[in-house]
Amino acid sequence: MDKRDDFNPYYGIEEVQFRFYTTKDVRALSVKEITNVETFDTLNHPTVGGLYDQALGPSDEHDVCFTCNQPSLHCPGHMGHMELAMPVFNPLLFMTMLQTLRATCFTCHRLNVDPIACTLFLAESQLLEAGLVAEAAMLSYRFSEEDRSEDRSQHKHQIEETAKQCLQGKSQEQDKNSHSYKNVEAVRQSISSIFTKVQMRKNKKCAHCLAKRKTLRHEDRSKIFLVGTLADAPKEKGKTKVTNNQNGDDPEDDGDDEEEGDNSDTEEPARKRSRPDVIKSKQKGSSVSNISMITPLKLRDHFRKVWSADGVVLQEVYPVLKHSGLEFPTDIFFLEAIPVPPTKFRPISEMHDQKYEHSQTSNLLAILKDNSLVRDILWEMEKSSADTQVGPGSFSRELNIIPGRTLYEKLSAALARLQMMINRFHDSEADKSLTQDSKKNIGIKQVLEKKSGLFRKHMMGKRVNFAARSVISPDPNINTNEIGIPLVFAKVLTYPQPVTPWNVHELRQAVINGPSIYPGATHIVEENGRVTLLKGNQPIQRQALANSLLTPSQVDVSKPINGTKKVLRHLKNGDVLLLNRQPTLHRPSIQAHKARVLSGEKTLRLHYANCKAYNVDFDGDEMNAHERQTRSPGPKPTIL
Repeated sequence: MDKRDDFNPYYGIEEVQFRFYTTKDVRALSVKEITNVETFDTLNHPTVGGLYDQALGPSDEHDVCFTCNQPSLHCPGHMGHMELAMPVFNPLLFMTMLQTLRATCFTCHRLNVDPIACTLFLAESQLLEAGLVAEAAMLSYRFSEEDRSEDRSQHKHQIEETAKQCLQGKSQEQDKNSHSYKNVEAVRQSISSIFTKVQMRKNKKCAHCLAKRKTLRHEDRSKIFLVGTLADAPKEKGKTKVTNNQNGDDPEDDGDDEEEGDNSDTEEPARKRSRPDVIKSKQKGSSVSNISMITPLKLRDHFRKVWSADGVVLQEVYPVLKHSGLEFPTDIFFLEAIPVPPTKFRPISEMHDQKYEHSQTSNLLAILKDNSLVRDILWEMEKSSADTQVGPGSFSRELNIIPGRTLYEKLSAALARLQMMINRFHDSEADKSLTQDSKKNIGIKQVLEKKSGLFRKHMMGKRVNFAARSVISPDPNINTNEIGIPLVFAKVLTYPQPVTPWNVHELRQAVINGPSIYPGATHIVEENGRVTLLKGNQPIQRQALANSLLTPSQVDVSKPINGTKKVLRHLKNGDVLLLNRQPTLHRPSIQAHKARVLSGEKTLRLHYANCKAYNVDFDGDEMNAHERQTRSPGPKPTIL
């Protein structure tokens, strides 16, 4: 047998990575594409391709899943998905995407950041990755101050050479220990914050093509508008350019479109393309300036070009982009497919032979209907011009309800409506215009957050055996590693003590005392697992059981005796308890303490020194105490 000398049975987790599901992941996990807007048919049966399709799991306890052929009790549920007619913004990353978008140039599709600042940021990131915190701080101090009087053309080369020398001079032993520094991540976050809040915002003109920076506005996290001009005439000598600055913005920051080249986001009507990249609207009271709504489709193409040019910088600013597995990781800012939870997690409510949808199903149904409207508008645009005036009875009733005189305007309204419904699906409080009745259709965020959410209500703080909970009180007279336990708690919390010849006298006395007299016992567990309750009003029964603690309970003496009897004795001084203070935010929120049984007390007694670790004070805070039930966890809590 092959034996490895370096085999170590103890393994540790070095790092944990989180990433977003991509469109490819959603499609791979899905077992059914949802396309039918009708959830139930006339007989109240789930429709094929609907939100309660049997492929997602059985909707009734008597049905069988079409995917795994399991009944409702054993089917784990299967995820579906909805294909969107056009990409939409990812609600979770909208503000991050907007912040990055404001730091890009729509002309050359590059980051609007000084190349030397980018080189310095990349060099600092490389040094921090190697654990060289001091060298990264030195590099930042040396080259962060930009002296305009000297030649800065060699700074980029000097930064790269300095970082290369620092990395080459680093020994292998330092490489093993450098990652244990706790302040590496803090320094990394600090330089990333400075880069995003200072370097990505300060340039009014592009650092590469000198084009003016565009002004962007957003509305309810569902629309992005570009504020600019239609087409500026060449400036003549002796004439002053007049701008309409109603919003109080810097005129240099409004952004003109004469330098956009092939990426003109505000073209003249005669040059409009058939693809709905940009939807424009005239600004009231101005004959020159306008506001152009940029669709996610256009921004996705723009971000792909930015990634091709400056992807190395973006992945250091946002490390989540490193592990996306996409050709263009910036696509995580957009959604092309919406995952549909299994039917098991959206149960149907029934009353008087009527079926009612789950609140999440209502949100998904609204997304499905709006997505169908966007697809219908795109189909109409393929048949006719996008600028064609639309009459009241030109299309179906659903399309006529959408505001807009042209197909472009209808597409703008339908796309914004689809985006808002997707935002509500993630967070029902994102739309401030919702009424109290509309907020009953809670989003994913509301399912998880607060005390009524999934974690705190259903996964944390559940009632368990061999545990106690009470208000904590200060007690400076006990040791810092002790916890004061009221006597009434000590009579309920028990520990299964195996009976041996060395402790049989102590356990016999505990059995004789019974559950009412401390120190006593509540139960006896025989070798075969049978549990005998010790009754407080039957001393003769307790005496007989105490005398037979070392006597095997098996009748057949030919069979070997497996195990020993156990006495569930009361908690006593020195027993190890696990103390927990919710919310459990870090490792010191659960610590081991030795019990100190205190008579006449009604609350848990805690030393002042432990307040910081548990983040507690003595104004009514409560804590949980857990009594161990096996021998193996005994030494572990004391070591940790």
